[in-house]
Amino acid sequence: MMQQAADFAFGDAPRRPPVAKIDPKAKYWPLERLKRCYTSYLQDKQAEIQEQKDARRYYHGSQWTPAQLAEFRLRKQPAMTFNRVARKINSIVGLIERLRQDPKAFAPTPAHEQGAELATAVVRYVLDEQDWPAKSPIVAMDGAIEGYGGIERLIEQGDHGDPDIWFDVVAVDSFFYDPRSFKPDFSDASYMGYGKWVTQETLAELFPDVEVLGGAGGDELSSDSDRDARWFSPDGETSTRIRLVDIWYRCNGRWCWALFTGAQILDEGESPFLDEKGKPECKFVMYSAAVDHDGDRYGFVRQMRSAQDSLNAKQ
Repeated sequence: MMQQAADFAFGDAPRRPPVAKIDPKAKYWPLERLKRCYTSYLQDKQAEIQEQKDARRYYHGSQWTPAQLAEFRLRKQPAMTFNRVARKINSIVGLIERLRQDPKAFAPTPAHEQGAELATAVVRYVLDEQDWPAKSPIVAMDGAIEGYGGIERLIEQGDHGDPDIWFDVVAVDSFFYDPRSFKPDFSDASYMGYGKWVTQETLAELFPDVEVLGGAGGDELSSDSDRDARWFSPDGETSTRIRLVDIWYRCNGRWCWALFTGAQILDEGESPFLDEKGKPECKFVMYSAAVDHDGDRYGFVRQMRSAQDSLNAKQ
């Protein structure tokens, strides 16, 4: 089951439940507390979530409100958009990628030079094998637009039966975190995670040994991103969709994880990732472009919106 949980990737794409009694010595968090982590983020970070939605729309050229578009139609006038936001962000990300250099390990003493060369070769091999040149601009773009981005470390079975660690880009429009966190690297966050709509059939394939409880789609666990709003099932009925959430949290001095829906915990365990001191680590490695006085994370679009609106209004 651990292997299935580690292999599950969320690349494509939530009112607070009653407070439950928390056992400080419990090995893992109960379902109600896990759900409350998600809903707390949705309640406390509404301004940040809405700004992220608007930032994505501005980048993609959707910069007019429905009322403004209706007024243009009455005037028989085209809604002209001079999208400078996308051009500016593309140039910033392009510059970052052009200035990016290959990683290099430096020896602390001449006696360690051979080890540094080996470490350099290993790091470069891992990045090339994981196609980092293609993933790096996506992570940079997420930070520039949404305000934060990052990667998630995953485990898959290697060619010799041993576990291989790899990483993928985090889908930031489904990501959530501890709303009390304000450090740019999320090092003060007590939990992080993200979710995805899946069908009951997909869930049954991921967890064949677990009886999935029906009747709880988990709509309260959705951030209502633009992609979520257009989610539909192949048969045209949304009743078969279930919100699957992957959360990683600190519990009694260690990082734990859980996969859950609105009705049950499907699987849980301790983090298999360790730092250089042997301490468990979270699988998410995140960063923020900027954090404001309210603790909300934001990207470059915030500083461009007023100028962009002024440019569009001059048509």
